[in-house]
Amino acid sequence: MTRHTMITVAASLAFAVALAATPTRAQVRAAAPAPQAAPRVVSLAGVIAKLNTEIRAEWKKTGHWPRTQSNIATDMNWALPNDQIIQGLTRKLSNNQAIDAYIKWQLLSFGPDFAQADQETLNRILAMIPDTIQQPEPKIDLKQAARSNAGGLSMSFGASNVSALRDTTPVVGDGVALQKPHVGVINQGTSLDTGGTVDLDALVVTANMRLDNARASLRDINEAVFVYRRDLRERFPVEGGWQIAMLIHDVSDRIAAGDPTFVDATKALVAAAEAHGKDPTISTGYRRKLLGWIDELEKYRRPVVDKVYLDNGRIMQANHVVAMDQRDIKIIREALQSGFGATTPAPAAEPAPAPTPVPAASPEQPATPAADAAPAKSDTRIPR
Repeated sequence: MTRHTMITVAASLAFAVALAATPTRAQVRAAAPAPQAAPRVVSLAGVIAKLNTEIRAEWKKTGHWPRTQSNIATDMNWALPNDQIIQGLTRKLSNNQAIDAYIKWQLLSFGPDFAQADQETLNRILAMIPDTIQQPEPKIDLKQAARSNAGGLSMSFGASNVSALRDTTPVVGDGVALQKPHVGVINQGTSLDTGGTVDLDALVVTANMRLDNARASLRDINEAVFVYRRDLRERFPVEGGWQIAMLIHDVSDRIAAGDPTFVDATKALVAAAEAHGKDPTISTGYRRKLLGWIDELEKYRRPVVDKVYLDNGRIMQANHVVAMDQRDIKIIREALQSGFGATTPAPAAEPAPAPTPVPAASPEQPATPAADAAPAKSDTRIPR
């Protein structure tokens, strides 16, 4: 075999191998992914029903939220008209604040176009941001405990909203609700006049164990509230003070609830004030409002129960107080004050967030309660 023949044979073999390795048109068509079907248009009621079903099933099974991302739209390949998304965000979708927040968080996966919403609607969305569920407080009834080993001990979760804030007096003004907490604690110095015998040491151990368990559960429950606020804020405009106003609401609500995550929320507020406090699109009038809300936020003091203990035969509570750091208040205030003189004329409507306005149609919580009204009950249970 000549050298020329050998080269020709080798080239033919290489071509044959390459040809065999090349997919046919039929193979290419078979390997190509089928085009995704167009999203199915669904109703708001259908989305809410689907999410409620998921929540009940997952909490019964694992005690956690069913979804770790806002993804029901892509996961189900659903589409929801923009007006229905907005409608959902401006309504109370559940008596449980956390479920309300979780459903609204999932509605954000449908990509609401807030450019189509007017200022009043945007304010309504902010007004209907669900509240943080308050930190648990042990309630001890020694007489009940004396009658039953299993009785006399419960956990209370106050309703953190403008209608009723445990140990606070609501003060409403300029479209935002702020609270001036009374300094004090609950159930201090519980009497031993029980009419029976109680193992106080065992009762205290049990109370603290249940308090720890309640806190751990509440962290997971409130997470839905916090991720909804975070993702909603990212979709709202920075101009005009929207971001700062939303964060003031966020911090004030977390402090009122005694939630330890107020520290992270405060960092976000400080960062927003430093970045946008001098924004010329914030009108002079609205800048004064923001500063007024910071003045009120500075007064917030929220006692939180750390544990219960025995002291000379009395059941006592150890507490710490949740409040803003004065250094952070100073940074925020100076950042906002630096913008005076650099503002543009005020827009027709400005963001006016209210931590917890209550719909007029809701029979559960009065819109303008008396300062000494009894706290409204907060449904913190996940449906089974």
